[in-house]
Amino acid sequence: MISNDNHFESDHDSLTRKQYRELHGKGDLYDDPVNDFDSSGFDDEPSLSRQKLKQDQDLFDAQTKQQIAEQKSKKLAHRLDGLIALFTIGIIIVFLVLFFVN
Repeated sequence: MISNDNHFESDHDSLTRKQYRELHGKGDLYDDPVNDFDSSGFDDEPSLSRQKLKQDQDLFDAQTKQQIAEQKSKKLAHRLDGLIALFTIGIIIVFLVLFFVN
């Protein structure tokens, strides 16, 4: 009756879902997902619970935070070593100036 592709014609109104899919060539995709399932695909992988995923994420976050803290402490130690060297050189210069000026 209606020739628009968005609406069913009168002979399509009584079709089941399976018949409709077979008619429009989509039957291969949706035939029987239970029988077509490849059991070797996902059964080998262990399913992770939310709690295990949360623990893994927390462990990853803790390791990442620890690595960041170590990097920051190394950077700070390097800066402090430089400052100590500069202060030592400055003190030596001050003593030399005081020794030769006086």
